[in-house]
Amino acid sequence: MSALLNRRQIRTFHNVADAYRAPGDPVADLLAPVERELRHEGPGAIRRVELLLTVLDWRSVFSRHLRPFWRLPREARAQVLGGRLLAGPLADLRARMDRAREAQRAPTPRDEKR
Repeated sequence: MSALLNRRQIRTFHNVADAYRAPGDPVADLLAPVERELRHEGPGAIRRVELLLTVLDWRSVFSRHLRPFWRLPREARAQVLGGRLLAGPLADLRARMDRAREAQRAPTPRDEKR
């Protein structure tokens, strides 16, 4: 369980990561590396991500989808993420997720010796 985010925010985070995942890419748990990065950056970064995930979850309820973000099908989630309203904060979150994905793909020194 996350120490930084509540259950609803975690659920939204995983659904954002799934919507940004390219078809055919393996599902990766990006929460731990992103949280580690947020802890390093401080409480301001943590709060921005918390607010972004909360707003994103409720935005779809008050839009034409009428459901929380995490209950939308993948195509509808991608459509919500493609909007201009949250483009800046979402770009920051996506960059964090991309860095975490790249870190998981990078070979470890143990793997290189084999």
